[in-house]
Amino acid sequence: MPKELSLAPRTEEPPRRTWFTKMNFVPGKRGTLIGLAVVFAAAGLLLFNSFYGIGTPDEAFYPILPFRFLRGARPFIDEWHVSQLSAFLQYPFVKLFVGLTGSADGIILYFRALFILVQLAFSCLVFLRMKKNGFACALTGTLLFELFAAECTLSLDYYTLSLFAILAVWLVLFSPKKPGAANFVFAGAFFACAVLAEPPFVIVYVFWFAAVVVSAALRKRPHPALALKPFALITAGIAAVAAVFFAWLFMRMTPSEFLANFFNVFRSGEYSVHTLGVGYGNYAQSLLRDFSWTAGAAAVYIAAIIIDRGRGRRRLMWTYAGLTIFAVMMLMTVIGSVKNSNLLSFISPPFAVAFMGLAAYILSENRKKELLVLWIFGLGYTVTVAVGSESMIYAGSYGFVFSDIASVPMIFGLCEELSVRRRDKKRRRGGSFARSNPSRDAFRPVPVCAAVLLVCVLGI
Repeated sequence: MPKELSLAPRTEEPPRRTWFTKMNFVPGKRGTLIGLAVVFAAAGLLLFNSFYGIGTPDEAFYPILPFRFLRGARPFIDEWHVSQLSAFLQYPFVKLFVGLTGSADGIILYFRALFILVQLAFSCLVFLRMKKNGFACALTGTLLFELFAAECTLSLDYYTLSLFAILAVWLVLFSPKKPGAANFVFAGAFFACAVLAEPPFVIVYVFWFAAVVVSAALRKRPHPALALKPFALITAGIAAVAAVFFAWLFMRMTPSEFLANFFNVFRSGEYSVHTLGVGYGNYAQSLLRDFSWTAGAAAVYIAAIIIDRGRGRRRLMWTYAGLTIFAVMMLMTVIGSVKNSNLLSFISPPFAVAFMGLAAYILSENRKKELLVLWIFGLGYTVTVAVGSESMIYAGSYGFVFSDIASVPMIFGLCEELSVRRRDKKRRRGGSFARSNPSRDAFRPVPVCAAVLLVCVLGI
């Protein structure tokens, strides 16, 4: 006997997806192909752009080092600067080009094309890895990396080489499957390449080892890479790359010549141990001098949301306040363009996205640790490179690209949570026929936003 049909009015709506969920769907095969097609199209635009314009004077310097070593110059004897270590990574590509063409004519354009090719490969890997966070998140983060990692120079230099190597470490350690022995060995090898490209990054190994020791003492292991055996495999990967490097080096000089000339690198003021120690203070001074109000507002804001741990209405208020600081940081990009200030126009956008990503991670209830690790990778790279370079904060801004890749899904996740919470709150008030007061809800955070905006704009 069929059940009787109820004529009572329905008071509840069937669960619906929010507009954030609809926009940030997890792509299937067709969505993946569309995303990869956009990534390839962006690479095509970069390739078209590579035939035009003249880069900074540094662009000619990058292929010169390996070319000189190919012509007989000896490391640490004929070159007295730390960045020469990156020539070991560039040497095979330069040797291939010179072997095929017989000269160095066109080598700068070759380095541009080579960078775009490597960049495209890593961009595809980033999209495939991030697509589980949603199509919009994966594509936005990938395009941020693909279009802005090189900043003003399309070249396979020591900055971009270290970026690729560090990203490879993260991709290997946080693979979809549980990392095995091969993952740890390759992670160590990529880490060694990152150190060769940016020697100050070696300090990360010291902190990594300290984290392994603390993890073993507390008998806690947040990630397998913090266990003793995997860390030994990572060290083995580092040692393997070091062995290849020293074999290449000692084909050009004897061990005694290396020891006699190696420490000459650290006699210059730029790379002395004392200068590197003072560099952290100079980095902080540079940050406060050039971004005093916005950096201060960001620091106070992050501290406040950590202490408050606001939920409900206060979380929405903190989100609006963070978006206000984000808007001011992006406004500094326009001001930097008008004032012809590369410092403002290059650093403000990646710093703004990274700031908003960290704020979203703290305010969110659904946090993903692998994204936080990538965000920390970006911050660590930024500080380390800035301290070891005479360009200070300008050079370090490269690292915010990592933080931006992680920040996009963090921001989308928080927006999705707030959207779902608002929908559920409307249902609790009166079901499908409930009426909310959007003007009252929207304007509650306005006083906080106005105060933050006033302070930041006055600082600019």
